[in-house]
Amino acid sequence: MIYNIYFNHRQICITDQDKGNDQKSEVEFMICKNTKSFDKVYNEFIINPEIDIINILSPNPDTLFSHLKKKYKTIKAAGGTVINKKGELLIIKRNGIWDLPKGKIEPGETKKQAAIREVQEECGIDDLKIISKIAKTYHTYHFKDQDILKTTHWYKMSYIGNKLPIPQTEEGISEIRWITNREIDQILENTYNNLIKVFEIIQNNRAKEI
Repeated sequence: MIYNIYFNHRQICITDQDKGNDQKSEVEFMICKNTKSFDKVYNEFIINPEIDIINILSPNPDTLFSHLKKKYKTIKAAGGTVINKKGELLIIKRNGIWDLPKGKIEPGETKKQAAIREVQEECGIDDLKIISKIAKTYHTYHFKDQDILKTTHWYKMSYIGNKLPIPQTEEGISEIRWITNREIDQILENTYNNLIKVFEIIQNNRAKEI
């Protein structure tokens, strides 16, 4: 198991022994066998903004991640990577940054239901079908005096409709575009760090299908 948790442009990676041994030799890992040793590494990361990334090697990554979650208010969200009939990807510009449609899972909703609803609300389109789950991302932020850890579940969707997408401006969305696989590289220059892996998964999957 690997957990990549993003703190804006910074990152903590928690992985297990087997995954750690598969990493390239130049990657340095901090060994944390328990929550006490993890807290020492975590606290140093938080107080020192010059540390961009910490790779933590642990026999129990699930335990360390559960311990990390207790330090935050947790929010679960879901979103969609939508592909149209031309094979193009739907992207949105939110607050000046390229993003994918996503949002908080409401009480009583499944992750899949929330993902479809968020695409419908933020982009004004329907006729959506979930194909598969492609990724799960973690990122933290500060909101109203609270530290938040958001887990977002990402689903690949197909869109067979013909509606022109309409941005949900009240959510800070100013632009919606359909882009080709080759254009994804340009998006990576102005997107959130936790989304780069999602875009790369989309790009690789589309390349295999062509």
